[in-house]
Amino acid sequence: MLLLTFPNYAGVFYGKTIPIANSAEGDNKQTIELKVEGMTCAGCEALVSQVIGEVPGVFHVSTSYKAGSTTISYDSTRVKPLDILQAAKKTGYTVEVAKKK
Repeated sequence: MLLLTFPNYAGVFYGKTIPIANSAEGDNKQTIELKVEGMTCAGCEALVSQVIGEVPGVFHVSTSYKAGSTTISYDSTRVKPLDILQAAKKTGYTVEVAKKK
């Protein structure tokens, strides 16, 4: 019965926000939005945020399973968008760069 409520308490196991690891953002700060298909709960979004947040050069990750997306702020001198995309794909979800509106 406890496992049936996992989506409701998954945030306990995964941090909700990824802290800024390095405040030397400056002019090198870039933002990318990824479309993530397959997330169904807060635990899913927490996993995606955690995995992407561990990439060196990533400052902030904001993921929403309801919107099916994640927005990442990163230092363009330390990490490339392709590296972020590859890290996101390691979560097992279908991930692609979101098209600009």
